[in-house]
Amino acid sequence: GTSAEEGGDAQAAVLPPALTPEAAATVLQEWGQVEDGFVAACEAALVKLRDLKHRTLQRSAATRSEFVALLRTPDRRPEIVAAAQRRFNAMPTALRFEEEGKAELHATVEEMQQKIWAASDEKRVMAEQMLTGFAEDGWLAQHALRLPLALPQL
Repeated sequence: GTSAEEGGDAQAAVLPPALTPEAAATVLQEWGQVEDGFVAACEAALVKLRDLKHRTLQRSAATRSEFVALLRTPDRRPEIVAAAQRRFNAMPTALRFEEEGKAELHATVEEMQQKIWAASDEKRVMAEQMLTGFAEDGWLAQHALRLPLALPQL
């Protein structure tokens, strides 16, 4: 090896020269400024992330409320059932046991079923349109970009 390694001077050759007290104070002051800037940037990024979370939760709650309100909106189904029940009950009891009467009762029930399905399909279409509107209004895309923009600031 070299003479520095053999003589034990290897450590002395690797260590930097000692700092003067003035230089150490300057380095300490600059380090504090860098650290303060870093902490402030992290705090600002976390504020942005909390704001994004809050806005997302508000939007989710509002969207859910609108959708639930649509699903709970009264429709024609109770009226359809009531009308079919009136037709069913209007048939004389004796006629209910004859083939002709049974066929009419079955037709009444099938007609009611078709009308209920149609009413349900209308509400389903409205719900799908609302969900499509939520998906296509651009809110998610606009706010989703804020997350990757806030993260590098950490």
